[in-house]
Amino acid sequence: MIGDAGTIDGMTKLPMFDRYRDPLPAVGVPQAGPVLPPLSRKRAIRTPNCLLDPQNGQQRFQPGQVFGGYIHRDQVSYIDQATNQSVQPVSPDRTFAPSLGPASTVGVIAPASAPRNERSLPEGLDGLRSAGFQVLMGRESYEAVGYLAGTDQERLDELHRMMSDDRVDAIFCVRGGYGVLRILDQIDFSALAAAPKVLVGYSDITALQLSLFKQTGLASISGPMVAVEWPNPLSLSCRHFMDLTNGRFQPGPLDRDQTQTTLIPGRAEGVLLGGNLSLISRLIGTRHLPDMQGAILFLEEIGETPYRVDGLLAQLQLCGLLDEIAGVVLGGFTEADVAENTSSLTMEQVFEDYFGDLGIPVAKDLRYGHFPEKVAVPIGVRAKLEADSNGSAVLSILESPVR
Repeated sequence: MIGDAGTIDGMTKLPMFDRYRDPLPAVGVPQAGPVLPPLSRKRAIRTPNCLLDPQNGQQRFQPGQVFGGYIHRDQVSYIDQATNQSVQPVSPDRTFAPSLGPASTVGVIAPASAPRNERSLPEGLDGLRSAGFQVLMGRESYEAVGYLAGTDQERLDELHRMMSDDRVDAIFCVRGGYGVLRILDQIDFSALAAAPKVLVGYSDITALQLSLFKQTGLASISGPMVAVEWPNPLSLSCRHFMDLTNGRFQPGPLDRDQTQTTLIPGRAEGVLLGGNLSLISRLIGTRHLPDMQGAILFLEEIGETPYRVDGLLAQLQLCGLLDEIAGVVLGGFTEADVAENTSSLTMEQVFEDYFGDLGIPVAKDLRYGHFPEKVAVPIGVRAKLEADSNGSAVLSILESPVR
């Protein structure tokens, strides 16, 4: 699936997604670049040029060049429009949005599915206002188009408007469901790169948040959604979100009331990345998945049996992602019951099979996922995982997700 490395000015270029190959491709005699297959789509992208120096094997960057991003099958190849050579993008430095306060204005968007019922959205808006926020709606209403909250263009335009609106301090998603993947390749994050805003949501919003981090380095919050948690602004998720974003953050355990459970003992420190397992799996082979090297990966899932979770984790293993991460924290894997009289592994057996031999700490029972009482989890901040052999584990957040 991955072509041979070509050369540019005597430099060997990295193949697509080389970070998921071990070891790096050998550097040999310079050869001509591969013949590119027919390409199905193209869009302009400005990204660094990443090359492998044949003298020392180190990456060298030439920032500021313009490339065309071509999608072929399930991969993305970045083609330097000046040289017609394929290059590898690099994740930017991390950035953080300003903290939120009682006078902050939150923009409400629905980039995925519509609210489940007529009451949940107005009740969630009231919850936001009761917390002191000013509310700005992205659209007057969210009429369902099948399982989507409007057409792809409506949802894309709404997101772009909120990212560019100077009145908006944070962007809250109505709910997850499905739909972000349909618009992800058309999103222009430049407005958030220039004027960062907190992006809040989880589940299907995982794809949006990880792509945002990959392209801008901006931290976000996997947290309470307007038509799901905010109808009850006193819920743990909403209160915890406020604690993370009010500018008075103190480093310490993410969940200060409940520890996690050790599956594999050990210690790790790194950038906290993750969210919904299905969405992370679907981002593999695209330009939207961040570099996971040294990251602490947190995961949750809903409605997937052990057999389905096995397949999702196999995808992470086969692409090499599990060999790169420094630790794993597992939240809820809910609604995963196996049909009666069906042979199955347990979920813990699946976890042991995929994480047991990695040599990294693994913890479970993080209060995070598709259930009412859960913590909000920052994406893109430094964190520490301490999983003791006595069975107790703690995920700590080392820096604020806002500034």
